[in-house]
Amino acid sequence: MQDNSIDITDFAKKQRFTALVQKMKDGKALNSAEIAYLEKFEMAKKKKENQVKPNETEDTLLSLKEKTFCREYIIDFNATRAAIAAKYSKKTAAQQAVRMLRKVKIQKFIDSLKAAREKRTDIKADRVLEELAKLTFSNIADFIEIQGGKLVMKDLATIPREQLACIEEISEIETERGLRRFKFKLHSKDKALELAMKHLGLLEENINLKLPEGCGVLAVPVGLDKKLWSQFAKNQQSQKKQ
Repeated sequence: MQDNSIDITDFAKKQRFTALVQKMKDGKALNSAEIAYLEKFEMAKKKKENQVKPNETEDTLLSLKEKTFCREYIIDFNATRAAIAAKYSKKTAAQQAVRMLRKVKIQKFIDSLKAAREKRTDIKADRVLEELAKLTFSNIADFIEIQGGKLVMKDLATIPREQLACIEEISEIETERGLRRFKFKLHSKDKALELAMKHLGLLEENINLKLPEGCGVLAVPVGLDKKLWSQFAKNQQSQKKQ
């Protein structure tokens, strides 16, 4: 039997919201409590809309193990670890990971999971790159200046919020002579630059890998670890022999 019951609380909230909106349209002033209610209602509505789920069609095509693998994979994009977490044998984890990543339905589900996460967290690749750019191009002169022949820190209130994110540490110490000194440190530019270059495809990791004899040209998906490269090579070699 179909449940046609109505959520009374939810219905009442919507009714009050509609009444307040109509009150505004009629040119009547709202008090602070009514304004706060409208803001709270809109925030709750937006939050509910942002709770995006992965594509249900892709979800139903996968087994429980495959779905677990996909959800684990997007954590750190370590396919071998994800296969082990999905209860595949440690001995065959790399091989299983290669097999699954070659399936179109797996790739589609991974894409839907990544899209859902971006929607949920509002953290996209462009935003991450922007943060890395801030760290990479940060300049000590934006925070320190010379006054009377001494280095002093600028007033933090005058420094833009975006630049403040580049600061890793600010601490104050007292010397043996009773003098007060401050320690100031920015986040590592080298690490930020390395991550930014990897993101832009400007830096390739040096992978020392001996391919099996007769393997020939090795074509593999991007972003695989050393074990998966080896497994792809073996798979390609076995296919040639068949």
